[in-house]
Amino acid sequence: MNILFLNHNIAWTGGFFRAYHWGRHLRKKGHSVTIVTISERDKLRFTKTTKDGVLIIKSPDLLQGRLRTGWDPWDTIARLVFLKQARYDIVHCVDTRPNVVLPGLFLKYKRHAKLVMDWGDWWGRGGTIKERSVSALETMFAPIETFFEERFRRYADGHVVLSEALRQRVIALGAQEETVVRIPHGADIGSVVPRDKLRARSRLGIDERRKIIGYLGTIFPADAELLTRAFEIACTQIKDINLFIIGNCRVKFPDNLVEQGKIVETGRVDFDTMLDYLAACDLMVLPLKNSIANRGRWPSKVCDYLAAGKPVVSTDVSDTSLLFANGSGGGCLTHDTPKDFAEGISKMLQSDCLDYHEKKARAIAEQELSWEILSDRLEGFYETIRRR
Repeated sequence: MNILFLNHNIAWTGGFFRAYHWGRHLRKKGHSVTIVTISERDKLRFTKTTKDGVLIIKSPDLLQGRLRTGWDPWDTIARLVFLKQARYDIVHCVDTRPNVVLPGLFLKYKRHAKLVMDWGDWWGRGGTIKERSVSALETMFAPIETFFEERFRRYADGHVVLSEALRQRVIALGAQEETVVRIPHGADIGSVVPRDKLRARSRLGIDERRKIIGYLGTIFPADAELLTRAFEIACTQIKDINLFIIGNCRVKFPDNLVEQGKIVETGRVDFDTMLDYLAACDLMVLPLKNSIANRGRWPSKVCDYLAAGKPVVSTDVSDTSLLFANGSGGGCLTHDTPKDFAEGISKMLQSDCLDYHEKKARAIAEQELSWEILSDRLEGFYETIRRR
């Protein structure tokens, strides 16, 4: 098959990784794969590179910052002109912002490609826009975002969603149930691998006797509040415990806990240092309040947790909870209250089976979430779409 992924992010950010990891494994299976994404800097010209056999085309964009994410009319028009003679068997839109969905629809109706639309986040209608700290401009822009999020789904030949909530939503918007498949975000098990905990702590200057729980990446304010309250309770139950906030979480944690050294904020770190911080933790946490935004998404950080061989304490909210629902190890589930979440953290830290949970966590990443396995499912879905 000749496959095109259309992406609205700058190359090597956001949803680009989803297209790239799928693409490199589909390329190994003998398919031709192209990704069109946004250039980091170019405003007037297209550039081409190849990585792992995948052709990456970067489109020009006149906007800056958060607006350089699929909204530029110039980018959209430039893509339409650039792709006007192109022919693909499958065109896969990674979400549906203008510079993705409009070229996708053109290739469907004018070049007879099969159109697949990807849905990775419940943004509008009470979703992420409500949970995230956003600017006044973004709030005003919300109805337009929601329009593009919903309006064009009915025209797709197939739909790939990350969660059951999004599966139900796209069906409610007019998609036929048999055209929808749920495929979660994958784990990069080749790059994110378990490391020795004590050696990682030595490199980072962390006391090997402390109990450390970790959280990676950004967080909604309501989820940060849940994590903070639960950690305060855990501090009364477990001696010498720390919470490490790894990366740029974009939320402020209580000054007193930071000043006391209870909460350690690493700030932005490079990839290798991130792997050391993951290795240094005894377990990782996924505090998700029961909200529309959290039910409608798949927090990709859990894939890094599991690939690094770290047990996970998660609230039973997102579809990620399916990974631990059978109680076979690798993580545990709690209600979304500080008391219950703290109890889950305490029980896991005091468990005499942490080594087992670490091995099970890695096994989940390898056997259920590897990009190779998920790409097999995607390839089968494409074949079904083409036959239909």
